[in-house]
Amino acid sequence: MVDILEMMRARGDLPALPDILIQLNKKLRDPNVSMGEISAIIEVEPSFAGKVSSLANSAFFAGGRKEVHDLKMAVARLGLSEVKNLVFTLAVHQLFSVSLDIDQKRFWTHSLAVGTGSRNLARMLGAGRTDREVAYMAGLLHDIGILVFGYLIPMDYSAFLKEIQAEQKVTRSLHALEWDRFGVDHPKLGAEFVQTWWQLNEEIVLAIQHHHVPLNGEFTLPPVSRVVSVVNSYCSSLDFSNSIKTFRKPFDKKVFYDLHLNDEQIDQFTLELKERVSQQAASIYGG
Repeated sequence: MVDILEMMRARGDLPALPDILIQLNKKLRDPNVSMGEISAIIEVEPSFAGKVSSLANSAFFAGGRKEVHDLKMAVARLGLSEVKNLVFTLAVHQLFSVSLDIDQKRFWTHSLAVGTGSRNLARMLGAGRTDREVAYMAGLLHDIGILVFGYLIPMDYSAFLKEIQAEQKVTRSLHALEWDRFGVDHPKLGAEFVQTWWQLNEEIVLAIQHHHVPLNGEFTLPPVSRVVSVVNSYCSSLDFSNSIKTFRKPFDKKVFYDLHLNDEQIDQFTLELKERVSQQAASIYGG
């Protein structure tokens, strides 16, 4: 069996963290940064600038106000945090346009939903701004190991996915099947990738690695990891699955109650998640 983790460590051509994100992160550390400075970075990527304007003019963010056509006004309407998350989402999507036998739009909409839902749930649980943004990035990247598989062993992993899709009934989870076939699963591979290649912080690494940990109280997870695991499972129970045919346990609403959320808060969370992700996905991925 090929050692996939060793193959990843030995490769020199895996996607690096895009320069636009490095520049944005650097600028956003400055409390006095202006909308013009942020806009100037985004303008270098015309497709990104167009998506920022499109999202700013969506029903969710425009709220009935007139359309904005100036990038600085679009950035101001969305806010710096939303713009950073949008650019991060676009950049990751652009980096990993690997050919796998999956519905790409559904895969990325699922990732977007888990990122958005993780940030929103973290906010509802009282997390500060930094932790909310970490939750978003961890949620967005939680399935990145699937894409790394596709980058490292495209033919073998595509064949593996086709076998799963051909099964009349899948009785085991994707990550369990990956362990059997490749000796590593996508949570572990994704965590190793973002730690080794992108040097993202430990909270994101752990959240990616633990996003399939059972939600039954047997495991004590760090706050961001728990949020991402809960939201990933919940999104898969809604119409936001990643399109890969696999066994999933039914979502137990008790998980939300364990986080001290009541029915009204759960309904509010669900409504906002559906509305926000639908608008974001339409702006980012089209349709």
